[in-house]
Amino acid sequence: MLAQLILKLQMPFLKAPIFVTGCGHSGTSIMIRVLGSHSKIYAIQGETGTFLTGRWRLSDELRIIRNVSKFNLSSFMHHKPRWVEKTPRHVLEIGKILGYLPTARIIVMIRDGRDVACSLKERTGSIDGGVKRWLRDNGAAMPFFGHPQVRAVKYEEFAKSPEAVMRGVLDFLEEEFEPNIFATDKTAWEPVHAAPDEHVCRRVQQLRKPIYDGSGRWRKEMTAQERALFKKMAQEMMVELGYDVNDSCGNRCAPTSLSVATAGPRR
Repeated sequence: MLAQLILKLQMPFLKAPIFVTGCGHSGTSIMIRVLGSHSKIYAIQGETGTFLTGRWRLSDELRIIRNVSKFNLSSFMHHKPRWVEKTPRHVLEIGKILGYLPTARIIVMIRDGRDVACSLKERTGSIDGGVKRWLRDNGAAMPFFGHPQVRAVKYEEFAKSPEAVMRGVLDFLEEEFEPNIFATDKTAWEPVHAAPDEHVCRRVQQLRKPIYDGSGRWRKEMTAQERALFKKMAQEMMVELGYDVNDSCGNRCAPTSLSVATAGPRR
């Protein structure tokens, strides 16, 4: 394909690009903020949706060539040997990303579906919609767990032990650990919106604060009816991802079948 050839000719000048993906409200913004603070990684601002299908007027190939070429140039102009891009819905296009950029590294953020559903409910008013999105997005990622260029990261582990998790992530990316990636005096990445709403403004403020553990909010916010609905819809996937939907203490009590490293190969 022409697009793949053009991009291949550009890549010898840069290291493998990085994509942060996962269901929204699973820690993707925090991850790109930390990665973008690394001395050798440039954070592409905003959520570009470069690999999403049917969203733009340009054809897929023209859009991908244009955007990735811009990312490469921006990284070069900022004297960084590689870049990282964050669009949560790229979790639906992992195969496409690897097809166009065979050396890419992809990070999939995973979070307890109950907390994700509660967080999404703040924006949409619907638990049902949040659960369906969590199922769709994680379901799209799971076939790639075990791929050598895909790494799953649990939000809960990231929030509790950020240094240990980032050491593992940077090892996966073949980069050295730098303690200052957690600095909050500067923000390497921010959402880009022409008219930011209350949600965007709140996210910007959160990104300027130290990493905090926001897990377990569902215990206070979910009604008994919502808990029953979630369990009916998502129990199987929760168990596959290492969460226990039956206990009262969530992931803290659950055996973790999916670690910070990639999960085992799926057949």
